[in-house]
Amino acid sequence: MNTGDRLQVFDDHQQRVFSVAFSPDGKLLASGSRDNTVRIWDMNTGKNRHTLDRQVDSITSVAFSPDGKTLASASVDKTICLWDVSTAAHLKTLSTYNPPIDSMAYTPDGKQIVNGSADGTILLWHLANETK
Repeated sequence: MNTGDRLQVFDDHQQRVFSVAFSPDGKLLASGSRDNTVRIWDMNTGKNRHTLDRQVDSITSVAFSPDGKTLASASVDKTICLWDVSTAAHLKTLSTYNPPIDSMAYTPDGKQIVNGSADGTILLWHLANETK
């Protein structure tokens, strides 16, 4: 039976949270905030496992790759950063000259990322072998 009870509070961000995403196995939660950080949370403990802070403006979207090994974070700074989920290592930065990125998602096979921008454009990025 659904009770509607609050189960967990994740409260380390210093400003508004714009995006959240569960890892494919449901063990992790990623969040992106106006405080320019991405946080990876352990769903069992509620603890902040990693704080990722390479981007210099608000994080507008976060997405786990279908295999759960890579996290992508999109920012108002017009970048998408790719991160190793287990080590928090920065893998690659994709940069665009389009307006800030509002949304982002992986393709089901994990070989591409698509992002939507403030000017109405959608960009498709090829990732095969980028994060291996």
